[in-house]
Amino acid sequence: MSDMTDAAEPHRSWWRGLWIYGVMIGVALVGIAYTVTGGPDETGVGPRLVWVWGAIIPIYFAACVWHGWDSTMTRQEKLRLVGTQALHWLAFLAAMHIIRLRQVQGLMNDDADGVTLLILLALGTFLAGVHAWSLPICLTGIVLCLAVPVMAFIEQTALLLVVLVAGAVIAGGVLWWLYRRARAGSVTA
Repeated sequence: MSDMTDAAEPHRSWWRGLWIYGVMIGVALVGIAYTVTGGPDETGVGPRLVWVWGAIIPIYFAACVWHGWDSTMTRQEKLRLVGTQALHWLAFLAAMHIIRLRQVQGLMNDDADGVTLLILLALGTFLAGVHAWSLPICLTGIVLCLAVPVMAFIEQTALLLVVLVAGAVIAGGVLWWLYRRARAGSVTA
């Protein structure tokens, strides 16, 4: 019995190790949702959005360092990993701030802002995975990249989806009412 438990343990620990990638994708989607719904603040520039996206960077930095840490052996390799990841994510922060500049904002609408930040995060995540030599981090970047067309599709079809769901609810309610009415008629007859 213990042999079976021991064989299942690496499989379970592998799944447990995936939580960090779920967190990475989750916080990116929260950032996108906030970008699309939060909009600019009273100044029109949107520093609240910079804080939201700025809060994502330490999470991604920590995840990349955490994943690459075991593959480094020496102190010098560990310092190099931390240094390259720090420079990498600081470059992402600088690019994010450039996108949020008032002059750049005049060229983009609110929808393009969120999509641009997600594409930038997807690229940054993929490249961070390359730097840390981490397939799961690279795959997280690819998942974020694939989320862009999915988001565009959902946004373009949101009204259609609302109409379809409302129609299904109404049709279901009418069918339920007809069923109950027919059943009540057969009981009294």
